[in-house]
Amino acid sequence: MISSHLPGSRPSTVGARGRVLVTLVLVGTLAACTGGTGDDRARDDAPDAAATAAAISAGVVLDAELNQQTGAITFPLDPFLPTKADSSVLDEAILLDAAACADAQGVRYLVPARDVPQEYDQDALDGPWTIAQAERFAFVQPMTDADLRGNGIVGAPSAPPVAPRADRTLGDIPTDSPERQVVDECYAKNKKVAAELRAAQSPTAPWMRELSDAATAAQESDVADGLRAELRACYEQQGIAVDPAAFDDGHLGFTAGVAGADPGTIDADQIALAVGVVRCKDQVRYTERAAALVAQAQAPLIIRNLDEMRAFRQNLDDALAQAQDIVAAHADLTTTW
Repeated sequence: MISSHLPGSRPSTVGARGRVLVTLVLVGTLAACTGGTGDDRARDDAPDAAATAAAISAGVVLDAELNQQTGAITFPLDPFLPTKADSSVLDEAILLDAAACADAQGVRYLVPARDVPQEYDQDALDGPWTIAQAERFAFVQPMTDADLRGNGIVGAPSAPPVAPRADRTLGDIPTDSPERQVVDECYAKNKKVAAELRAAQSPTAPWMRELSDAATAAQESDVADGLRAELRACYEQQGIAVDPAAFDDGHLGFTAGVAGADPGTIDADQIALAVGVVRCKDQVRYTERAAALVAQAQAPLIIRNLDEMRAFRQNLDDALAQAQDIVAAHADLTTTW
C-alpha cells in the first residue's frame, strides 16, 4: 500500500526488543488527504499544527508500532480502546457478580479465570508478517492450540491429556434446575452492572465510524495500490503464485494475495509458502509501510476528536477499576483449568 517512502514519513527504526516504530512526521503534514488528492475541504478540516504538537507533547502516540517479537501491531486508535485483557477483566467481573449473588443464596459454582493467551496479541496485516508467525500458523489466523482444534484447523497440534476436573462451573448446573433459576435471577438482578461494564467496552460515537472509514480509504488509496504492486512483483520474482483477484480487489486478507494459501491448514507446504510471503514483505517493508498508512489516516481524526476519545477511555478506566474490585472481592469463586 505505498511507494518507497510514505508522504510525511521516514524510515522505521528497530529497537533493542524488536519493536519497529513507523514514525510519521505529522506536525504540519496532517492536512494531506488520506486518498492522496488533498482537496481544499480536507485541508480545512485538518487540525492545525499547534493542536497536533500539543497532543504529541501530552503523550498521544500518532505512530504505528510493530513488535516483531510478539507479532503485535498497535495503531494510534488502539490506546483509547479496550485491549483484549481489558475486555477479559470486564467480562470476568460480570460473571463473578452473578456467581457471588447465587453463592449468597446457596448455589455455589466457580467461574474460570479469564486470561488472554499471547497468541491473541498477534496481528496479521494481509497475512503473516513475522517468520515466527509463519512457521507456527502458516496462513491461519493466530490462536491457541485448543482453538485451532476447536475450529477444525488441519494440522492443529494434538490435544494433551485432560486432567479430571472437580470444580463445579455454571455449565454443570442443568438449565431447567431450580439452582439455574437462582442464577438466572441473579443475572437479571445485576443486569445494570453488566450493562455498564459492557457499554464501557463499546464506543458508539461518530468518531469510531470516521476512523474506520479513514483506515479503509487509506488501504484503498493509490499509494496502497503501489505498495501491493511492489509485493506482487516480489512474489513473481520468487516464484510465489499470485491470486490476481485479491490484488485487483485490493484486499489480500489472511492469504496475503497468494494462490494456494489455505487459512484452514497448517502443514509443511503452507508453512514454506508463508515464510516466502514474509520474506517478500520484509524485502519491500510491506507491513511497516501499510501500518504507517493506517496510522497517518487515523492521526488527524484523533486530534480532532481527542477530548471525546479521552472521555471514552476515562470511562473505560473507571469501569475497569470497578471490575477489578469485583474480581478481587470474589477471588474465592474463580478456578483455573
